[in-house]
Amino acid sequence: MLNALDIPKFLAVDFYCGAGGTTRGLLDAGGYVIAGIDKDSGCHDTYVLNNPNEKLDGDDPAFLALDMFPASNDYPQGQQIKVSENLEWLIPMYRDLAPGIPLLFAICAPRQSFTKFVQRRMTVDFASLDYRPC
Repeated sequence: MLNALDIPKFLAVDFYCGAGGTTRGLLDAGGYVIAGIDKDSGCHDTYVLNNPNEKLDGDDPAFLALDMFPASNDYPQGQQIKVSENLEWLIPMYRDLAPGIPLLFAICAPRQSFTKFVQRRMTVDFASLDYRPC
């Protein structure tokens, strides 16, 4: 039997979790994060170390190093089916631990605009603007 303090306000899955900024906010808001999903496996250690769950069983969120896009001829590395399979296994397990608790999907867009490639392109694009002070 769970103590009332151990019951989360919500269960969550963090899509495009990166190192876990959104996950940290979800935990601080009283949630329990089932999993974070990001294709960058280099985020795993930081994500897990910075985001322990304090509710329910106190387990760390699962870090799924998977690409959420569907596989296609143009994008064969997509792993959307694997993401679905993992969530179809994980979510019911935690719904059983915390019946009646809402499930939240947090989806924050990847930070593509901050990559070095895009920054270089933005610099070139901005340099070509005709800027005149008002």
